[in-house]
Amino acid sequence: MKKSIRQCLALCLAAALAIPGSVSIGSKTVKAASSDEGFVYTQGTKFMLDGHPFYFAGCNSYDLFTLGDGWNDSTEELICDKFMNQEKIEERFALMAKNGVTVCRTWGFSSETWHGFETAPGKYNEAQFMLFDYIMSCAEKYDIKMIITLENFWDAYGGIDEKLNWAGKDSGNYKARCEWFTNEDCQKWYQNYIDHFVNRVNYFTGETYKDDPDIFAWDLMNEPRYEDYSTEEDASGKTLRKWVDASASYLKSLDPNHMVCAGIEGHEAKYGFGGNEGNPFVYLQQSPYIDFCSAHPYPSEGWAGLTPEGNAKLVRAWIKDAHEEVGKPIVIGEFNAHNNLPYEKYEAYWRSVYDTIEEEDAAGALFWEFNTFRLSPFTVMDGDKILDYFMTMSKKMQEKNGSMVTERPSKQPAVSPSAEPSKQPATSPSAEPAVIPPSPSVEPVKTPVPSASAKPVELSGAVPVVSVTTSLGGGVSQSYKITSSSSKEEIDISKVTVRFYYKKTSSKPQTFSCDNAGISLNKAPYYINYASDVKGTFYDGYLELAFTDAVFFAQGNLSMGVRFYQNDWSSYDNFKAEKVEVLYDGAVVSTEEC
Repeated sequence: MKKSIRQCLALCLAAALAIPGSVSIGSKTVKAASSDEGFVYTQGTKFMLDGHPFYFAGCNSYDLFTLGDGWNDSTEELICDKFMNQEKIEERFALMAKNGVTVCRTWGFSSETWHGFETAPGKYNEAQFMLFDYIMSCAEKYDIKMIITLENFWDAYGGIDEKLNWAGKDSGNYKARCEWFTNEDCQKWYQNYIDHFVNRVNYFTGETYKDDPDIFAWDLMNEPRYEDYSTEEDASGKTLRKWVDASASYLKSLDPNHMVCAGIEGHEAKYGFGGNEGNPFVYLQQSPYIDFCSAHPYPSEGWAGLTPEGNAKLVRAWIKDAHEEVGKPIVIGEFNAHNNLPYEKYEAYWRSVYDTIEEEDAAGALFWEFNTFRLSPFTVMDGDKILDYFMTMSKKMQEKNGSMVTERPSKQPAVSPSAEPSKQPATSPSAEPAVIPPSPSVEPVKTPVPSASAKPVELSGAVPVVSVTTSLGGGVSQSYKITSSSSKEEIDISKVTVRFYYKKTSSKPQTFSCDNAGISLNKAPYYINYASDVKGTFYDGYLELAFTDAVFFAQGNLSMGVRFYQNDWSSYDNFKAEKVEVLYDGAVVSTEEC
């Protein structure tokens, strides 16, 4: 029997006394990241671990927190056996380690119903945090250091748009999002979330997060900006810098052991890469509470238009400014190019990052993104040719660590993850927002327009019942659940069609993405990952969802999260949801007004 689910820990008091190795500004004192055994810390422009340099080659695997059905949370056994998919989480770590990954950046946020960490202000999902506990237990087992991202500027998994909605504020565009950084309620919720996370005790290892050396660093936010508030703010970054100072110092007052980064992309007019977005590379990361710099180059994107040589020049400029102007290490926190490029050019883009950081003696880089099934032109999977090059670079980086032994014995977990084998299938759900900007856009599939909607008809036997929630941010995010109308008669999901009717004033091209989809069953195999079998097609006035693989169930359900957006990432003008129409075997069986 696994131990009881832990309740939230009481808030910790921040230490007020100055201590050696601390930084003081005014009346505030914050301790630098710990140099205790097992913790990564900084020394000038280098990372250090146990007294030795720590160089690395790593990856993003942002969707680890979605591996599991995300619904069965009524008992500890269901949480461990179904809500989380322990086999798929461990498989991901085993494959990352096999391919030379030593640092992994992943997302520790979501305010959505499915796999949400915080679904309302202060309402923390214990089952989801337990899943993340298992992620950390695997990080320990496979000796991979983790960078945990705490919030999202973009609307994927709610992001700051959802928090603005909670506060009754506008959201969904750059200028509206500026208010999140100064809104009292939003900042209170954010700091409470930090407190809950860093003071949590891991269900599997018995270790408090702030004392866990398997955490490389905390990432304040994925790609924060303070853009379009004013031209002056776009250039100066004063408001965002105040937020970085306040947030990172608060985090360090609770957790002095770990490093903190700001998570910015490095866009700035002076680099010829993007524009001024209220987050200047040098000034923002000169914050005394930030331990290292970050940047996210996507050189093959149309808006970037960089050759491999141009990207190498950009990376050198960031490294130079990080080392000479900021005086800190730099991590290329995300990067990739489209994997449908000719391989020689694709590898040249990777070399423009990894070869450059090796030549310039920078710390490391994390490609976007390692996965166990292919979801986008940026997905990298075990067996991909590019990983041969990556493993060579990972070995070179580790050789620079001198006599440091990177492998260390795993501490015995308080509860062994394998003590009670989970009944898990060979597949699992995943969630990837098309790719958070900057990201590739995919032209919608063009097919003949089907016949117009018809009146519902009564069919003999079971029919699908569909529920949907829709939220509007930069794009449109939807959560669907499809069940059978009868607990005794099966439906075939491949015969189901869902049409979501909506109005908008623009005629810009759109892209559809299925972030996650899984079928929960009451018999073996209990869970089926279905994300690759959900297809979305745009017609005049509606989006049609179809399902390509036949799966039969009566007491099960298909739960999925999808999103669609305009290819230029602009907000929809005058968007209005109208109705949802459900067809079964070609016949309309229900129509619901939105």
